Amino acid sequence: MEFKIGNHWVGDNRPAYFIADVAANHDGDLKRAKNLIKLARDAGADAAKFQNFQAPKIVSDYGFKSLGGQQSHQSKWKKSVFEVYQDASVPFDWTPILKEESDKVGIDYFSSPYDFEAIDNLDGYMPAYKIGSGEIDWIEALERMASKRKPVLMATGASTIGEVQRAVRAVLAINPQLVLMQCNTNYTASLENFNHIHLNVLKTYQTMFPEVVLGLSDHTPGHATVLGSVALGARVIEKHFTDDNSREGPDHKFAMNPGTWASMVENTRQLEKALGSSEKFVSSNETETVVIQRRCLRAARDIKAGEVLTREMIDVLRPATPGAILPDQIGNVIGLKVIKENYSPHDHRFLTALAESEHDVFWLRLESGGRTQESRTVPEKISPIEWRDNDHEISFSDYSYLKDKFEKAIEKIRPDFIHAGPIQRVAYLPALIGFHPLLTMSWGFDILEDARRDKEWKDITRLVLAKSDWFTSDCQTTKNVAVEFGMEESRTTVIPWGVDLDLFNPSRRGMMRRQVGYEEDLLIVHTRSWEPRYGVDIALNGFWKALQVEPNLRLFMLGGGSQEAEVKGFIEEKGFSERVHYCGYKQNEALAGYYQAADLYLSASHIDGSSVALMESMACGCPALVSDIPANLEWVTDGIEGWVFRDGEASHLAEKIISIVRNRRETQALGKTARSKAEAKADWKKSIRLLLDTYQRVENFHKQSL
Repeated sequence: MEFKIGNHWVGDNRPAYFIADVAANHDGDLKRAKNLIKLARDAGADAAKFQNFQAPKIVSDYGFKSLGGQQSHQSKWKKSVFEVYQDASVPFDWTPILKEESDKVGIDYFSSPYDFEAIDNLDGYMPAYKIGSGEIDWIEALERMASKRKPVLMATGASTIGEVQRAVRAVLAINPQLVLMQCNTNYTASLENFNHIHLNVLKTYQTMFPEVVLGLSDHTPGHATVLGSVALGARVIEKHFTDDNSREGPDHKFAMNPGTWASMVENTRQLEKALGSSEKFVSSNETETVVIQRRCLRAARDIKAGEVLTREMIDVLRPATPGAILPDQIGNVIGLKVIKENYSPHDHRFLTALAESEHDVFWLRLESGGRTQESRTVPEKISPIEWRDNDHEISFSDYSYLKDKFEKAIEKIRPDFIHAGPIQRVAYLPALIGFHPLLTMSWGFDILEDARRDKEWKDITRLVLAKSDWFTSDCQTTKNVAVEFGMEESRTTVIPWGVDLDLFNPSRRGMMRRQVGYEEDLLIVHTRSWEPRYGVDIALNGFWKALQVEPNLRLFMLGGGSQEAEVKGFIEEKGFSERVHYCGYKQNEALAGYYQAADLYLSASHIDGSSVALMESMACGCPALVSDIPANLEWVTDGIEGWVFRDGEASHLAEKIISIVRNRRETQALGKTARSKAEAKADWKKSIRLLLDTYQRVENFHKQSL
């Protein structure tokens, strides 16, 4: 729950709101009252509060005298109770002056009214009402204040839980904006009072009244009570305020002064930073230490390609460099056959499907991609070929040397045809040696981005396509660009890479989010790499802008990338790290759970083919919010399988997120439509059959052209 008091938001995920209760410490002097407002602001208070009462309407002179003597903190007063209240009363004609002074210095003004006349007269001057502890069973006064439809702050000192329940019900029946404040009404400033403040009552309030904001109205010395209450969830703090604790008067002795108030606020702000998020994750300042203190799997001796890993061949040592295999995966690694290059889930599923076909398959890699994401072994029917002398990253200047190496490897294998991609770096090699038949497969970015880099890249793209017998890509958008570069359209096949619909399915939707307690928030999942082409900056900026309007948002950030420092820096700078959960890299089995947990999949990609991540999310029944680039529009129609925003426009993305939050029920229906689209177009089993059919078409075309 959260709401505004004046210009300040108060609520669970907001900074503590500090109220300086001037009370009787104006000592009957308007000039002094105005100065205390300024001093309170300078010390860090968010509001200055007064108390409006007329002595005859709040205390009975006869009643107090009949007690036989003044009691508790009143026992030290030199005047009668009636006289003290008479001296402490704030004339109503001060109200507009105090309000004007508060506005002038930039602090909220409000008061505690103690009779019906004060309740009504103050209405035009205050953003909220404060109910003192002594009024908790005067239900008609509580209802009168609640009916003004402004936030109500209610102290609960010297009351039972039954009285609190009755008072809360009375207010909430009229007005949902309630701050419920634990309080002890002994104003003696004795250290003994720490035994009676019972801050753990805030836990009871949090459980019993989850719809209210918690607060503390306190009269103990020092900061311990305030800091403890904030740690327990209090977000509104009220303490008495004076400029001089040595002055005569009922409230000066136990009040905070400008120095102690400023210290209290400073300590609280430090505490709020320290409290941080309730989620457990690797914090942004641990990104280096998590590498140098963690361990990863390393070779205990020289290991050759083709060897099967045993426990004796593995050391577990620091540092855990990004992308390394972590110790908890050791059971998955033992028994695997070693290959020289890294291995991804995309490699695994293509090779597994081909291993189940009638073909003999040889697998050549151009270079190591740097990050292993797949722990499963290469299928037994696949033959990895070592054809390079080293693993260094290549450039186009290396291709004359690589051409000879590649040609020798191909002469040794003598394949019936070659399936190669991406275009400019991999398919370029069989094109250089003039091999036929050649099936060139686009990876999306190669034809949409790399092909337009400069003249050299354009020329290589045209050469490869001219030398290719057939071309395949994952969407109509990439096929169209290939045709622009000279590929004959009749020798093209569109094959969405597809996903495993049995693994990526909606059957466990919501299970993970129930485990982590995010059921009330709109949960967004982002799985694209943190790279410029995928618009991670736009995704985060749009999320942050939406968060300013709709605070009940959360974001799962999976993966990583070259923009990690910018990503985490932006989140830290804007102060919404408690709304973002860094999930790291996930293999397919775990990845499905994140899509199933989310309400919405987000991709702000500037360049893409048929995104596998998009297909995975749709298969899990998670509707998508995507940029309006052509390939995305082949999968998502705005308002049907998800939503679309203008590419590169964070503000439009934020508008879409806000609209989705406010129409959240639509996500379930759109999720079902998304699943249906995935079943129709993104079934990996159908895609691999189409690929095998394309192999046959390539062979037939080549035979006819001889």
